[in-house]
Amino acid sequence: MVRAGLTLVVVMLLGLGCDSSDPITPQSGTVTFGADEGADFLRGVVRDPGNFANSDLYASRNGEHLKLATGGADPTVNRPVTWFKQGGIPKRYTSLAEVPNDLPPDTQPEALLTTQTGNGFVLKRKDGGYTKGWIAAADASSLTIEFAPVDE
Repeated sequence: MVRAGLTLVVVMLLGLGCDSSDPITPQSGTVTFGADEGADFLRGVVRDPGNFANSDLYASRNGEHLKLATGGADPTVNRPVTWFKQGGIPKRYTSLAEVPNDLPPDTQPEALLTTQTGNGFVLKRKDGGYTKGWIAAADASSLTIEFAPVDE
């Protein structure tokens, strides 16, 4: 009887503060992932496997590089993203702070076919908010992204 009562108290205490209606605050941080994995920037976690349905940004192999695409309604309809470019070539930054906060247009986005250290972006998350990111490191098998929410 005492054990059942103690279990009930523990369950009630664990339930406090777990209201599913509480909004999630967009995260800032760093994620590292590889092919067939993705990032959920709202929660600040890596999804394995990562795909269009569960990730804000996910990776696939493209020869010797990783290709990045945003999530979306299906594999061919991705959410908006701006891969900052100069002269048609992805621009490289030295830090997340250098990446502009410019929100992407609501047009059909393109994937980033070849990830390189220093590439920057702003994308629309699954929840409708925006996150900017900077590829802090990239090679043929993984990449590390620093990210932060962007105020609209």
